[in-house]
Amino acid sequence: MGIVYLGYDPVIERSVAIKTMNAEAFEEEEQKQRFLREARSAGAMQHPNIVTIYEMGMEGDTPYIAMEYVEGQDLTQLIKKGEPESLKEKLAIMAQLCDALDFAHSKEVIHRD
Repeated sequence: MGIVYLGYDPVIERSVAIKTMNAEAFEEEEQKQRFLREARSAGAMQHPNIVTIYEMGMEGDTPYIAMEYVEGQDLTQLIKKGEPESLKEKLAIMAQLCDALDFAHSKEVIHRD
């Protein structure tokens, strides 16, 4: 649904992830409402395994969500590389994932990405 860029907040001197949506797609009411719901839902959650949403806004005609930047590879990249190797590490990752999903579901938020 969107493209994520690495940005920098010079005021508080931190890297941020900026998710944008194509302006043309944002004109479609269903897509606009989905993007807004995503920002509101994620913004209401505070959990160590869920990225923090800092703000949502518009830059010209482009809507954006500014969020916590987490450095490193995503789970898909790690799996493709055959990492982690040990069962203990795999189970630890799965436990964190399940904990985050359980928390989101308790807030009636469904993960879609």
